[in-house]
Amino acid sequence: HHDDVVAVVMVAEEGRLPAALATDIRAGRRRPHGHVLPQSLAVHLNVQRALDEPSWRIVRIAVHSSWQRHGVGCWLLQQLEAQARQEAIALLGSL
Repeated sequence: HHDDVVAVVMVAEEGRLPAALATDIRAGRRRPHGHVLPQSLAVHLNVQRALDEPSWRIVRIAVHSSWQRHGVGCWLLQQLEAQARQEAIALLGSL
């Protein structure tokens, strides 16, 4: 708002794993650090394509206390979703 930061969102880029690594994850041989969202979907829900497609995981979102309950967080997530669509991100989520 004007020159003040009133909200932030931290996003981790995940997915797009190399074929060999994705195969090892699917087989239960590897659980590499990071790529939490695609690994969880592949291992726990059997959504195997999550390892291959680009995804963004929302790590943290914060809204200044003076701006909470004014729709700022919702607006910020809508902007993030629009940007994800524009950049052809297959999955946007959090854990």
